[in-house]
Amino acid sequence: MYRSRSNYWSCSVFADWLRKVLKSPSKPQYATMEEWNKWRTNFSKSNSFTYWLVEEFLDEVQNKIMFPADVFNEIRHYIRNRFIDKLQYLPTNLPKGEYYDVRERLLCGMFGTLVDFVEIEKAHMHLLFHCNRRSVLGNWIHVRSHEDGMKYLEWEATLDDPALPETDRSVRQAEVAREIIELYKWWKDVRANRISPYDFDNWFEIEEQYNKEEEAMMIRLCKIRLGLWT
Repeated sequence: MYRSRSNYWSCSVFADWLRKVLKSPSKPQYATMEEWNKWRTNFSKSNSFTYWLVEEFLDEVQNKIMFPADVFNEIRHYIRNRFIDKLQYLPTNLPKGEYYDVRERLLCGMFGTLVDFVEIEKAHMHLLFHCNRRSVLGNWIHVRSHEDGMKYLEWEATLDDPALPETDRSVRQAEVAREIIELYKWWKDVRANRISPYDFDNWFEIEEQYNKEEEAMMIRLCKIRLGLWT
């Protein structure tokens, strides 16, 4: 069963206390998938018993105790993903009733998804972790917010600050956040306000320029795909 929790016992204050008492490595607050894998590998090799106790045993006990709640959440998440968020679709946000080539649907689907990622998922993270509050209807509906999404990304973009403690620092996360900001602003501000190529005498050259720009942005988005998670 897939479990998604806001609080894992391996990330609790008690777990932090155990790591300190057993003199094991501190757990990072923020890290990329690659950095997490490196930390887990180093921890398990340096002290296999402590790693098992804190990182595996505590979560296994939590899984057994919270099994009824996990079943309920599995049903709740299915309903939300299937009928509310409809995560099986890419949101193109194109006007309905018209025909669009696959090239247009791919472009708009990719960047429509990025917009939702910033304005819904990142915005929810900002409300949850920086404002200590949830959206109006809790876990069922997340209110869209450009401002909250950008605030969270701007905070993430500072995570490579050398002044931060090493356990709070994540260079890759900061790099991805800055790239998301640039791509998001390009889609929302630059591309959305472009002059139609057909308003120029040399429209075919402008159209080619636009196509090359869009292709370059799609490639940039693909390159940070593994960092698009919350």
